[in-house]
Amino acid sequence: MRKIAPALVWPALFALAALGGAAFCDQILPQMNALFRMGMAIGSKMGGSFGTDLLVALFIFGKNLSVAVLCTAAGRPTRGAVPAVVCVANGVALGVLAGLLKQDIGLPYWRFALMLTPHGVIELPAIFWACTAGMGSVDLKTRIVNGLRAPAALLAAAAVVETWVSPVVGRMVVG
Repeated sequence: MRKIAPALVWPALFALAALGGAAFCDQILPQMNALFRMGMAIGSKMGGSFGTDLLVALFIFGKNLSVAVLCTAAGRPTRGAVPAVVCVANGVALGVLAGLLKQDIGLPYWRFALMLTPHGVIELPAIFWACTAGMGSVDLKTRIVNGLRAPAALLAAAAVVETWVSPVVGRMVVG
């Protein structure tokens, strides 16, 4: 039997969790209401002035970078539990949101995915990269310094795209 590439574990966990979140959104949603309210409050700020948008981009970058640092620092000591929880939690959250939008406004899953594509194709690989780097056998400082160079740059780009491009695409997709 062939060994699964470790780097594929994280996207697989994320994808399975997203499918589960979409399938069971009614059961999961009550547990996530506070998180969604916070996300909607942040989302309502998008599309404002440049200064506000810049703060949103910096917030998004900081949040995503902190997740990447957590996965890189805690991956090996927790035997992959922290990166796994991060991938599953984010997958479930996106799946629940997709399921909710499907139920409430009839938004097909493919359109939801299209709304996330501009920044998602940059952000998700960066997070998965950080998860993989966190499983390295080198010391913590080396894991963080070497394992976060590329993900940090990708996350900065993803934050810019998520702030200024994804909302435009989202408005076009939803109509």
